[in-house]
Amino acid sequence: MNAFFKEVAEATTRTLGVPEHAIRILLTEVEPEHWGVGSHSKADIDKG
Repeated sequence: MNAFFKEVAEATTRTLGVPEHAIRILLTEVEPEHWGVGSHSKADIDKG
């Protein structure tokens, strides 16, 4: 996970000119049952 944060921070600094100490990264996993596309949950979409 640290490699992911490092890459995001470096890309943000490089492209937006934001100093690294000002960057906050939040990674939140969401269960497939808790989000959807249209009227179908991701869990239902995955089932086919």
